[in-house]
Amino acid sequence: MTFARFAVSIAALLIVGAALGVSADESTFAWVDHDGTVRQTSSTNPLNVTRIKTGHYCFNKQHETACYYCWASVSVTLQHGGSPMPGNLGFATANTGWGDDCNPYGGTSVTTFDRNGQPADFPFTMIVMTSY
Repeated sequence: MTFARFAVSIAALLIVGAALGVSADESTFAWVDHDGTVRQTSSTNPLNVTRIKTGHYCFNKQHETACYYCWASVSVTLQHGGSPMPGNLGFATANTGWGDDCNPYGGTSVTTFDRNGQPADFPFTMIVMTSY
């Protein structure tokens, strides 16, 4: 996925979110490398991402450790070389509540898996839409 296509996807999701009553200034996004490095994030609500172990990434709003994004709607897409993953090479889940190893980092997480269900490091894009 090129950055232009990524930006258009973000804009479309924010428009849909606005139609559903989600404030764009509370929503955010990130493009994250397999090692947890944030390649791109929102300038108004930037995210911190911390890779704590294989395939397990914690995220929170920069400069906050509280569970700011608990119960938010999160969409995650695995990436491969800047493009969506070809075929079924893996999948991702998001935990937007407390109860895993990300509690010290804000309690919200993304976990990426290979096609066999084993944790694996993959780059991914994510959109977080809040409504409070």
